[in-house]
Amino acid sequence: MRISILTLVLMSSSAFARDVGGPMSTPWDSALQISPLITYTQATIFGEGAVPAYRGIGYGAELDYTVGTQNLSMGPYLAYQRSIMDNTANNSVQKESLSGQFISAGLKLYTNFTYLKLGYSNATIEDKASGTVSNSKTYKSNGIEIGAGINYIFSEYTAMSLGLDVNYYKLDPKDNPITNRLDYVSYGLVLNVRFAIPSSSPNQRN
Repeated sequence: MRISILTLVLMSSSAFARDVGGPMSTPWDSALQISPLITYTQATIFGEGAVPAYRGIGYGAELDYTVGTQNLSMGPYLAYQRSIMDNTANNSVQKESLSGQFISAGLKLYTNFTYLKLGYSNATIEDKASGTVSNSKTYKSNGIEIGAGINYIFSEYTAMSLGLDVNYYKLDPKDNPITNRLDYVSYGLVLNVRFAIPSSSPNQRN
């Protein structure tokens, strides 16, 4: 009798979850997600005397393919971003700016409320100075990208997330117009809105 009552309770709970779109519901088995990105970025270059800091806005897009449901899904991602940052020490006689192009790929994990990402990134950064000292340098490097944030689901096919991405690149003298190794670290506050395109039929539980 105890087993029968427990079974009845579990079946009733499952049916209720399906009716209200709760954790037992499965919006999709897999989906392609397209995400426009807006980032507020701060970057620092370590390795030469004074440590220059930069600040600016970036924009781009991300494409990921997830397998699972909105409750728990994961899959590879590919992202492209451009950013323009000014040296925080800019003044009327000397200005410096960084224009960056970043391509990253890796793995992303989503839950109902959070996301995590880990990827490999390629950067091309143009450093321009004007004023008392004028010059232009281009840095290139490969590095890592990690990120985490909160996730908010609007519907079965739209969601929004807000998180923090951290990127690290080693600027090697043999590949760049510098005499000593530099380390480039950036922190980006990232806002994206995701639009999912289901790539397989929803898995309806009966």
